[in-house]
Amino acid sequence: MNRRLLNILLIAFVVAAGCSYIVFRLVGTRLSANRQTTTHVVAAATDIKLGSVLRDSDLTTIEISGTLPKGAILKKQDAIGRGVV
Repeated sequence: MNRRLLNILLIAFVVAAGCSYIVFRLVGTRLSANRQTTTHVVAAATDIKLGSVLRDSDLTTIEISGTLPKGAILKKQDAIGRGVV
């Protein structure tokens, strides 16, 4: 093959690889920016009567995306033994 043709093909390959890398990085950052983080929060597993003391069987964890509500409890141990108001 002609040496000039090989140089042109090599330069074209380098430019294509560079463009592919840039597009890959742009798409990757946009996809990761759309992903919202979730947090595990303690919630009631069943209906709980007012004034009863919370037990482990009364609680479960759920995932919440976005900002947490004020006073959200993140660990079951923090809620067990508290009264329901």
